[in-house]
Amino acid sequence: MTAEFKRRLLRAIIRTYVWSTARLAHETEAAEARLGNGVQALLSAEREQDRLRARLSELMAAVSRAAEMFAQF
Repeated sequence: MTAEFKRRLLRAIIRTYVWSTARLAHETEAAEARLGNGVQALLSAEREQDRLRARLSELMAAVSRAAEMFAQF
């Protein structure tokens, strides 16, 4: 092997290492972003469910009051 070949081989190995390291960091950041978006979607759905549960409770209370008033007649 010539010195030029060894230098090019070392350079290719270093570039491959740098690329693979950067790729892992990028994939980790992308996974974190996806996970964060998923958590935010779950929290949003939970807030909406709580809001709808409160509205349903208000509706049931109104129906109950109406039934009580109807029973008085």
